[in-house]
Amino acid sequence: MRLAALATAFAGILLMGAAAPDTDPYTWMEEIEGARAMDFARAENARSLPQLQTDPRYAGLYAEAVRPFVFRRYLDFGVFESLREMKQLIEKQVVRR
Repeated sequence: MRLAALATAFAGILLMGAAAPDTDPYTWMEEIEGARAMDFARAENARSLPQLQTDPRYAGLYAEAVRPFVFRRYLDFGVFESLREMKQLIEKQVVRR
């Protein structure tokens, strides 16, 4: 039992010392708005979009994915007035306390 615990601790120490090299060839991908990352994303989109568009399900899936972002059609503007009234009621109760 002690030997297993000692071996586990020793392995952990060795693994901590064996860190990844400091130079990661894909660090540029972490800069999501960097020129190289944007160029890569554009190239991959250009390569994959034609393949996706040939799928007969594409149009329906695309429309379904975009639907939540078409705001004017789906927002109930009366809700905003109700939220304003609720905020005023809450503020009045906070002042009372």
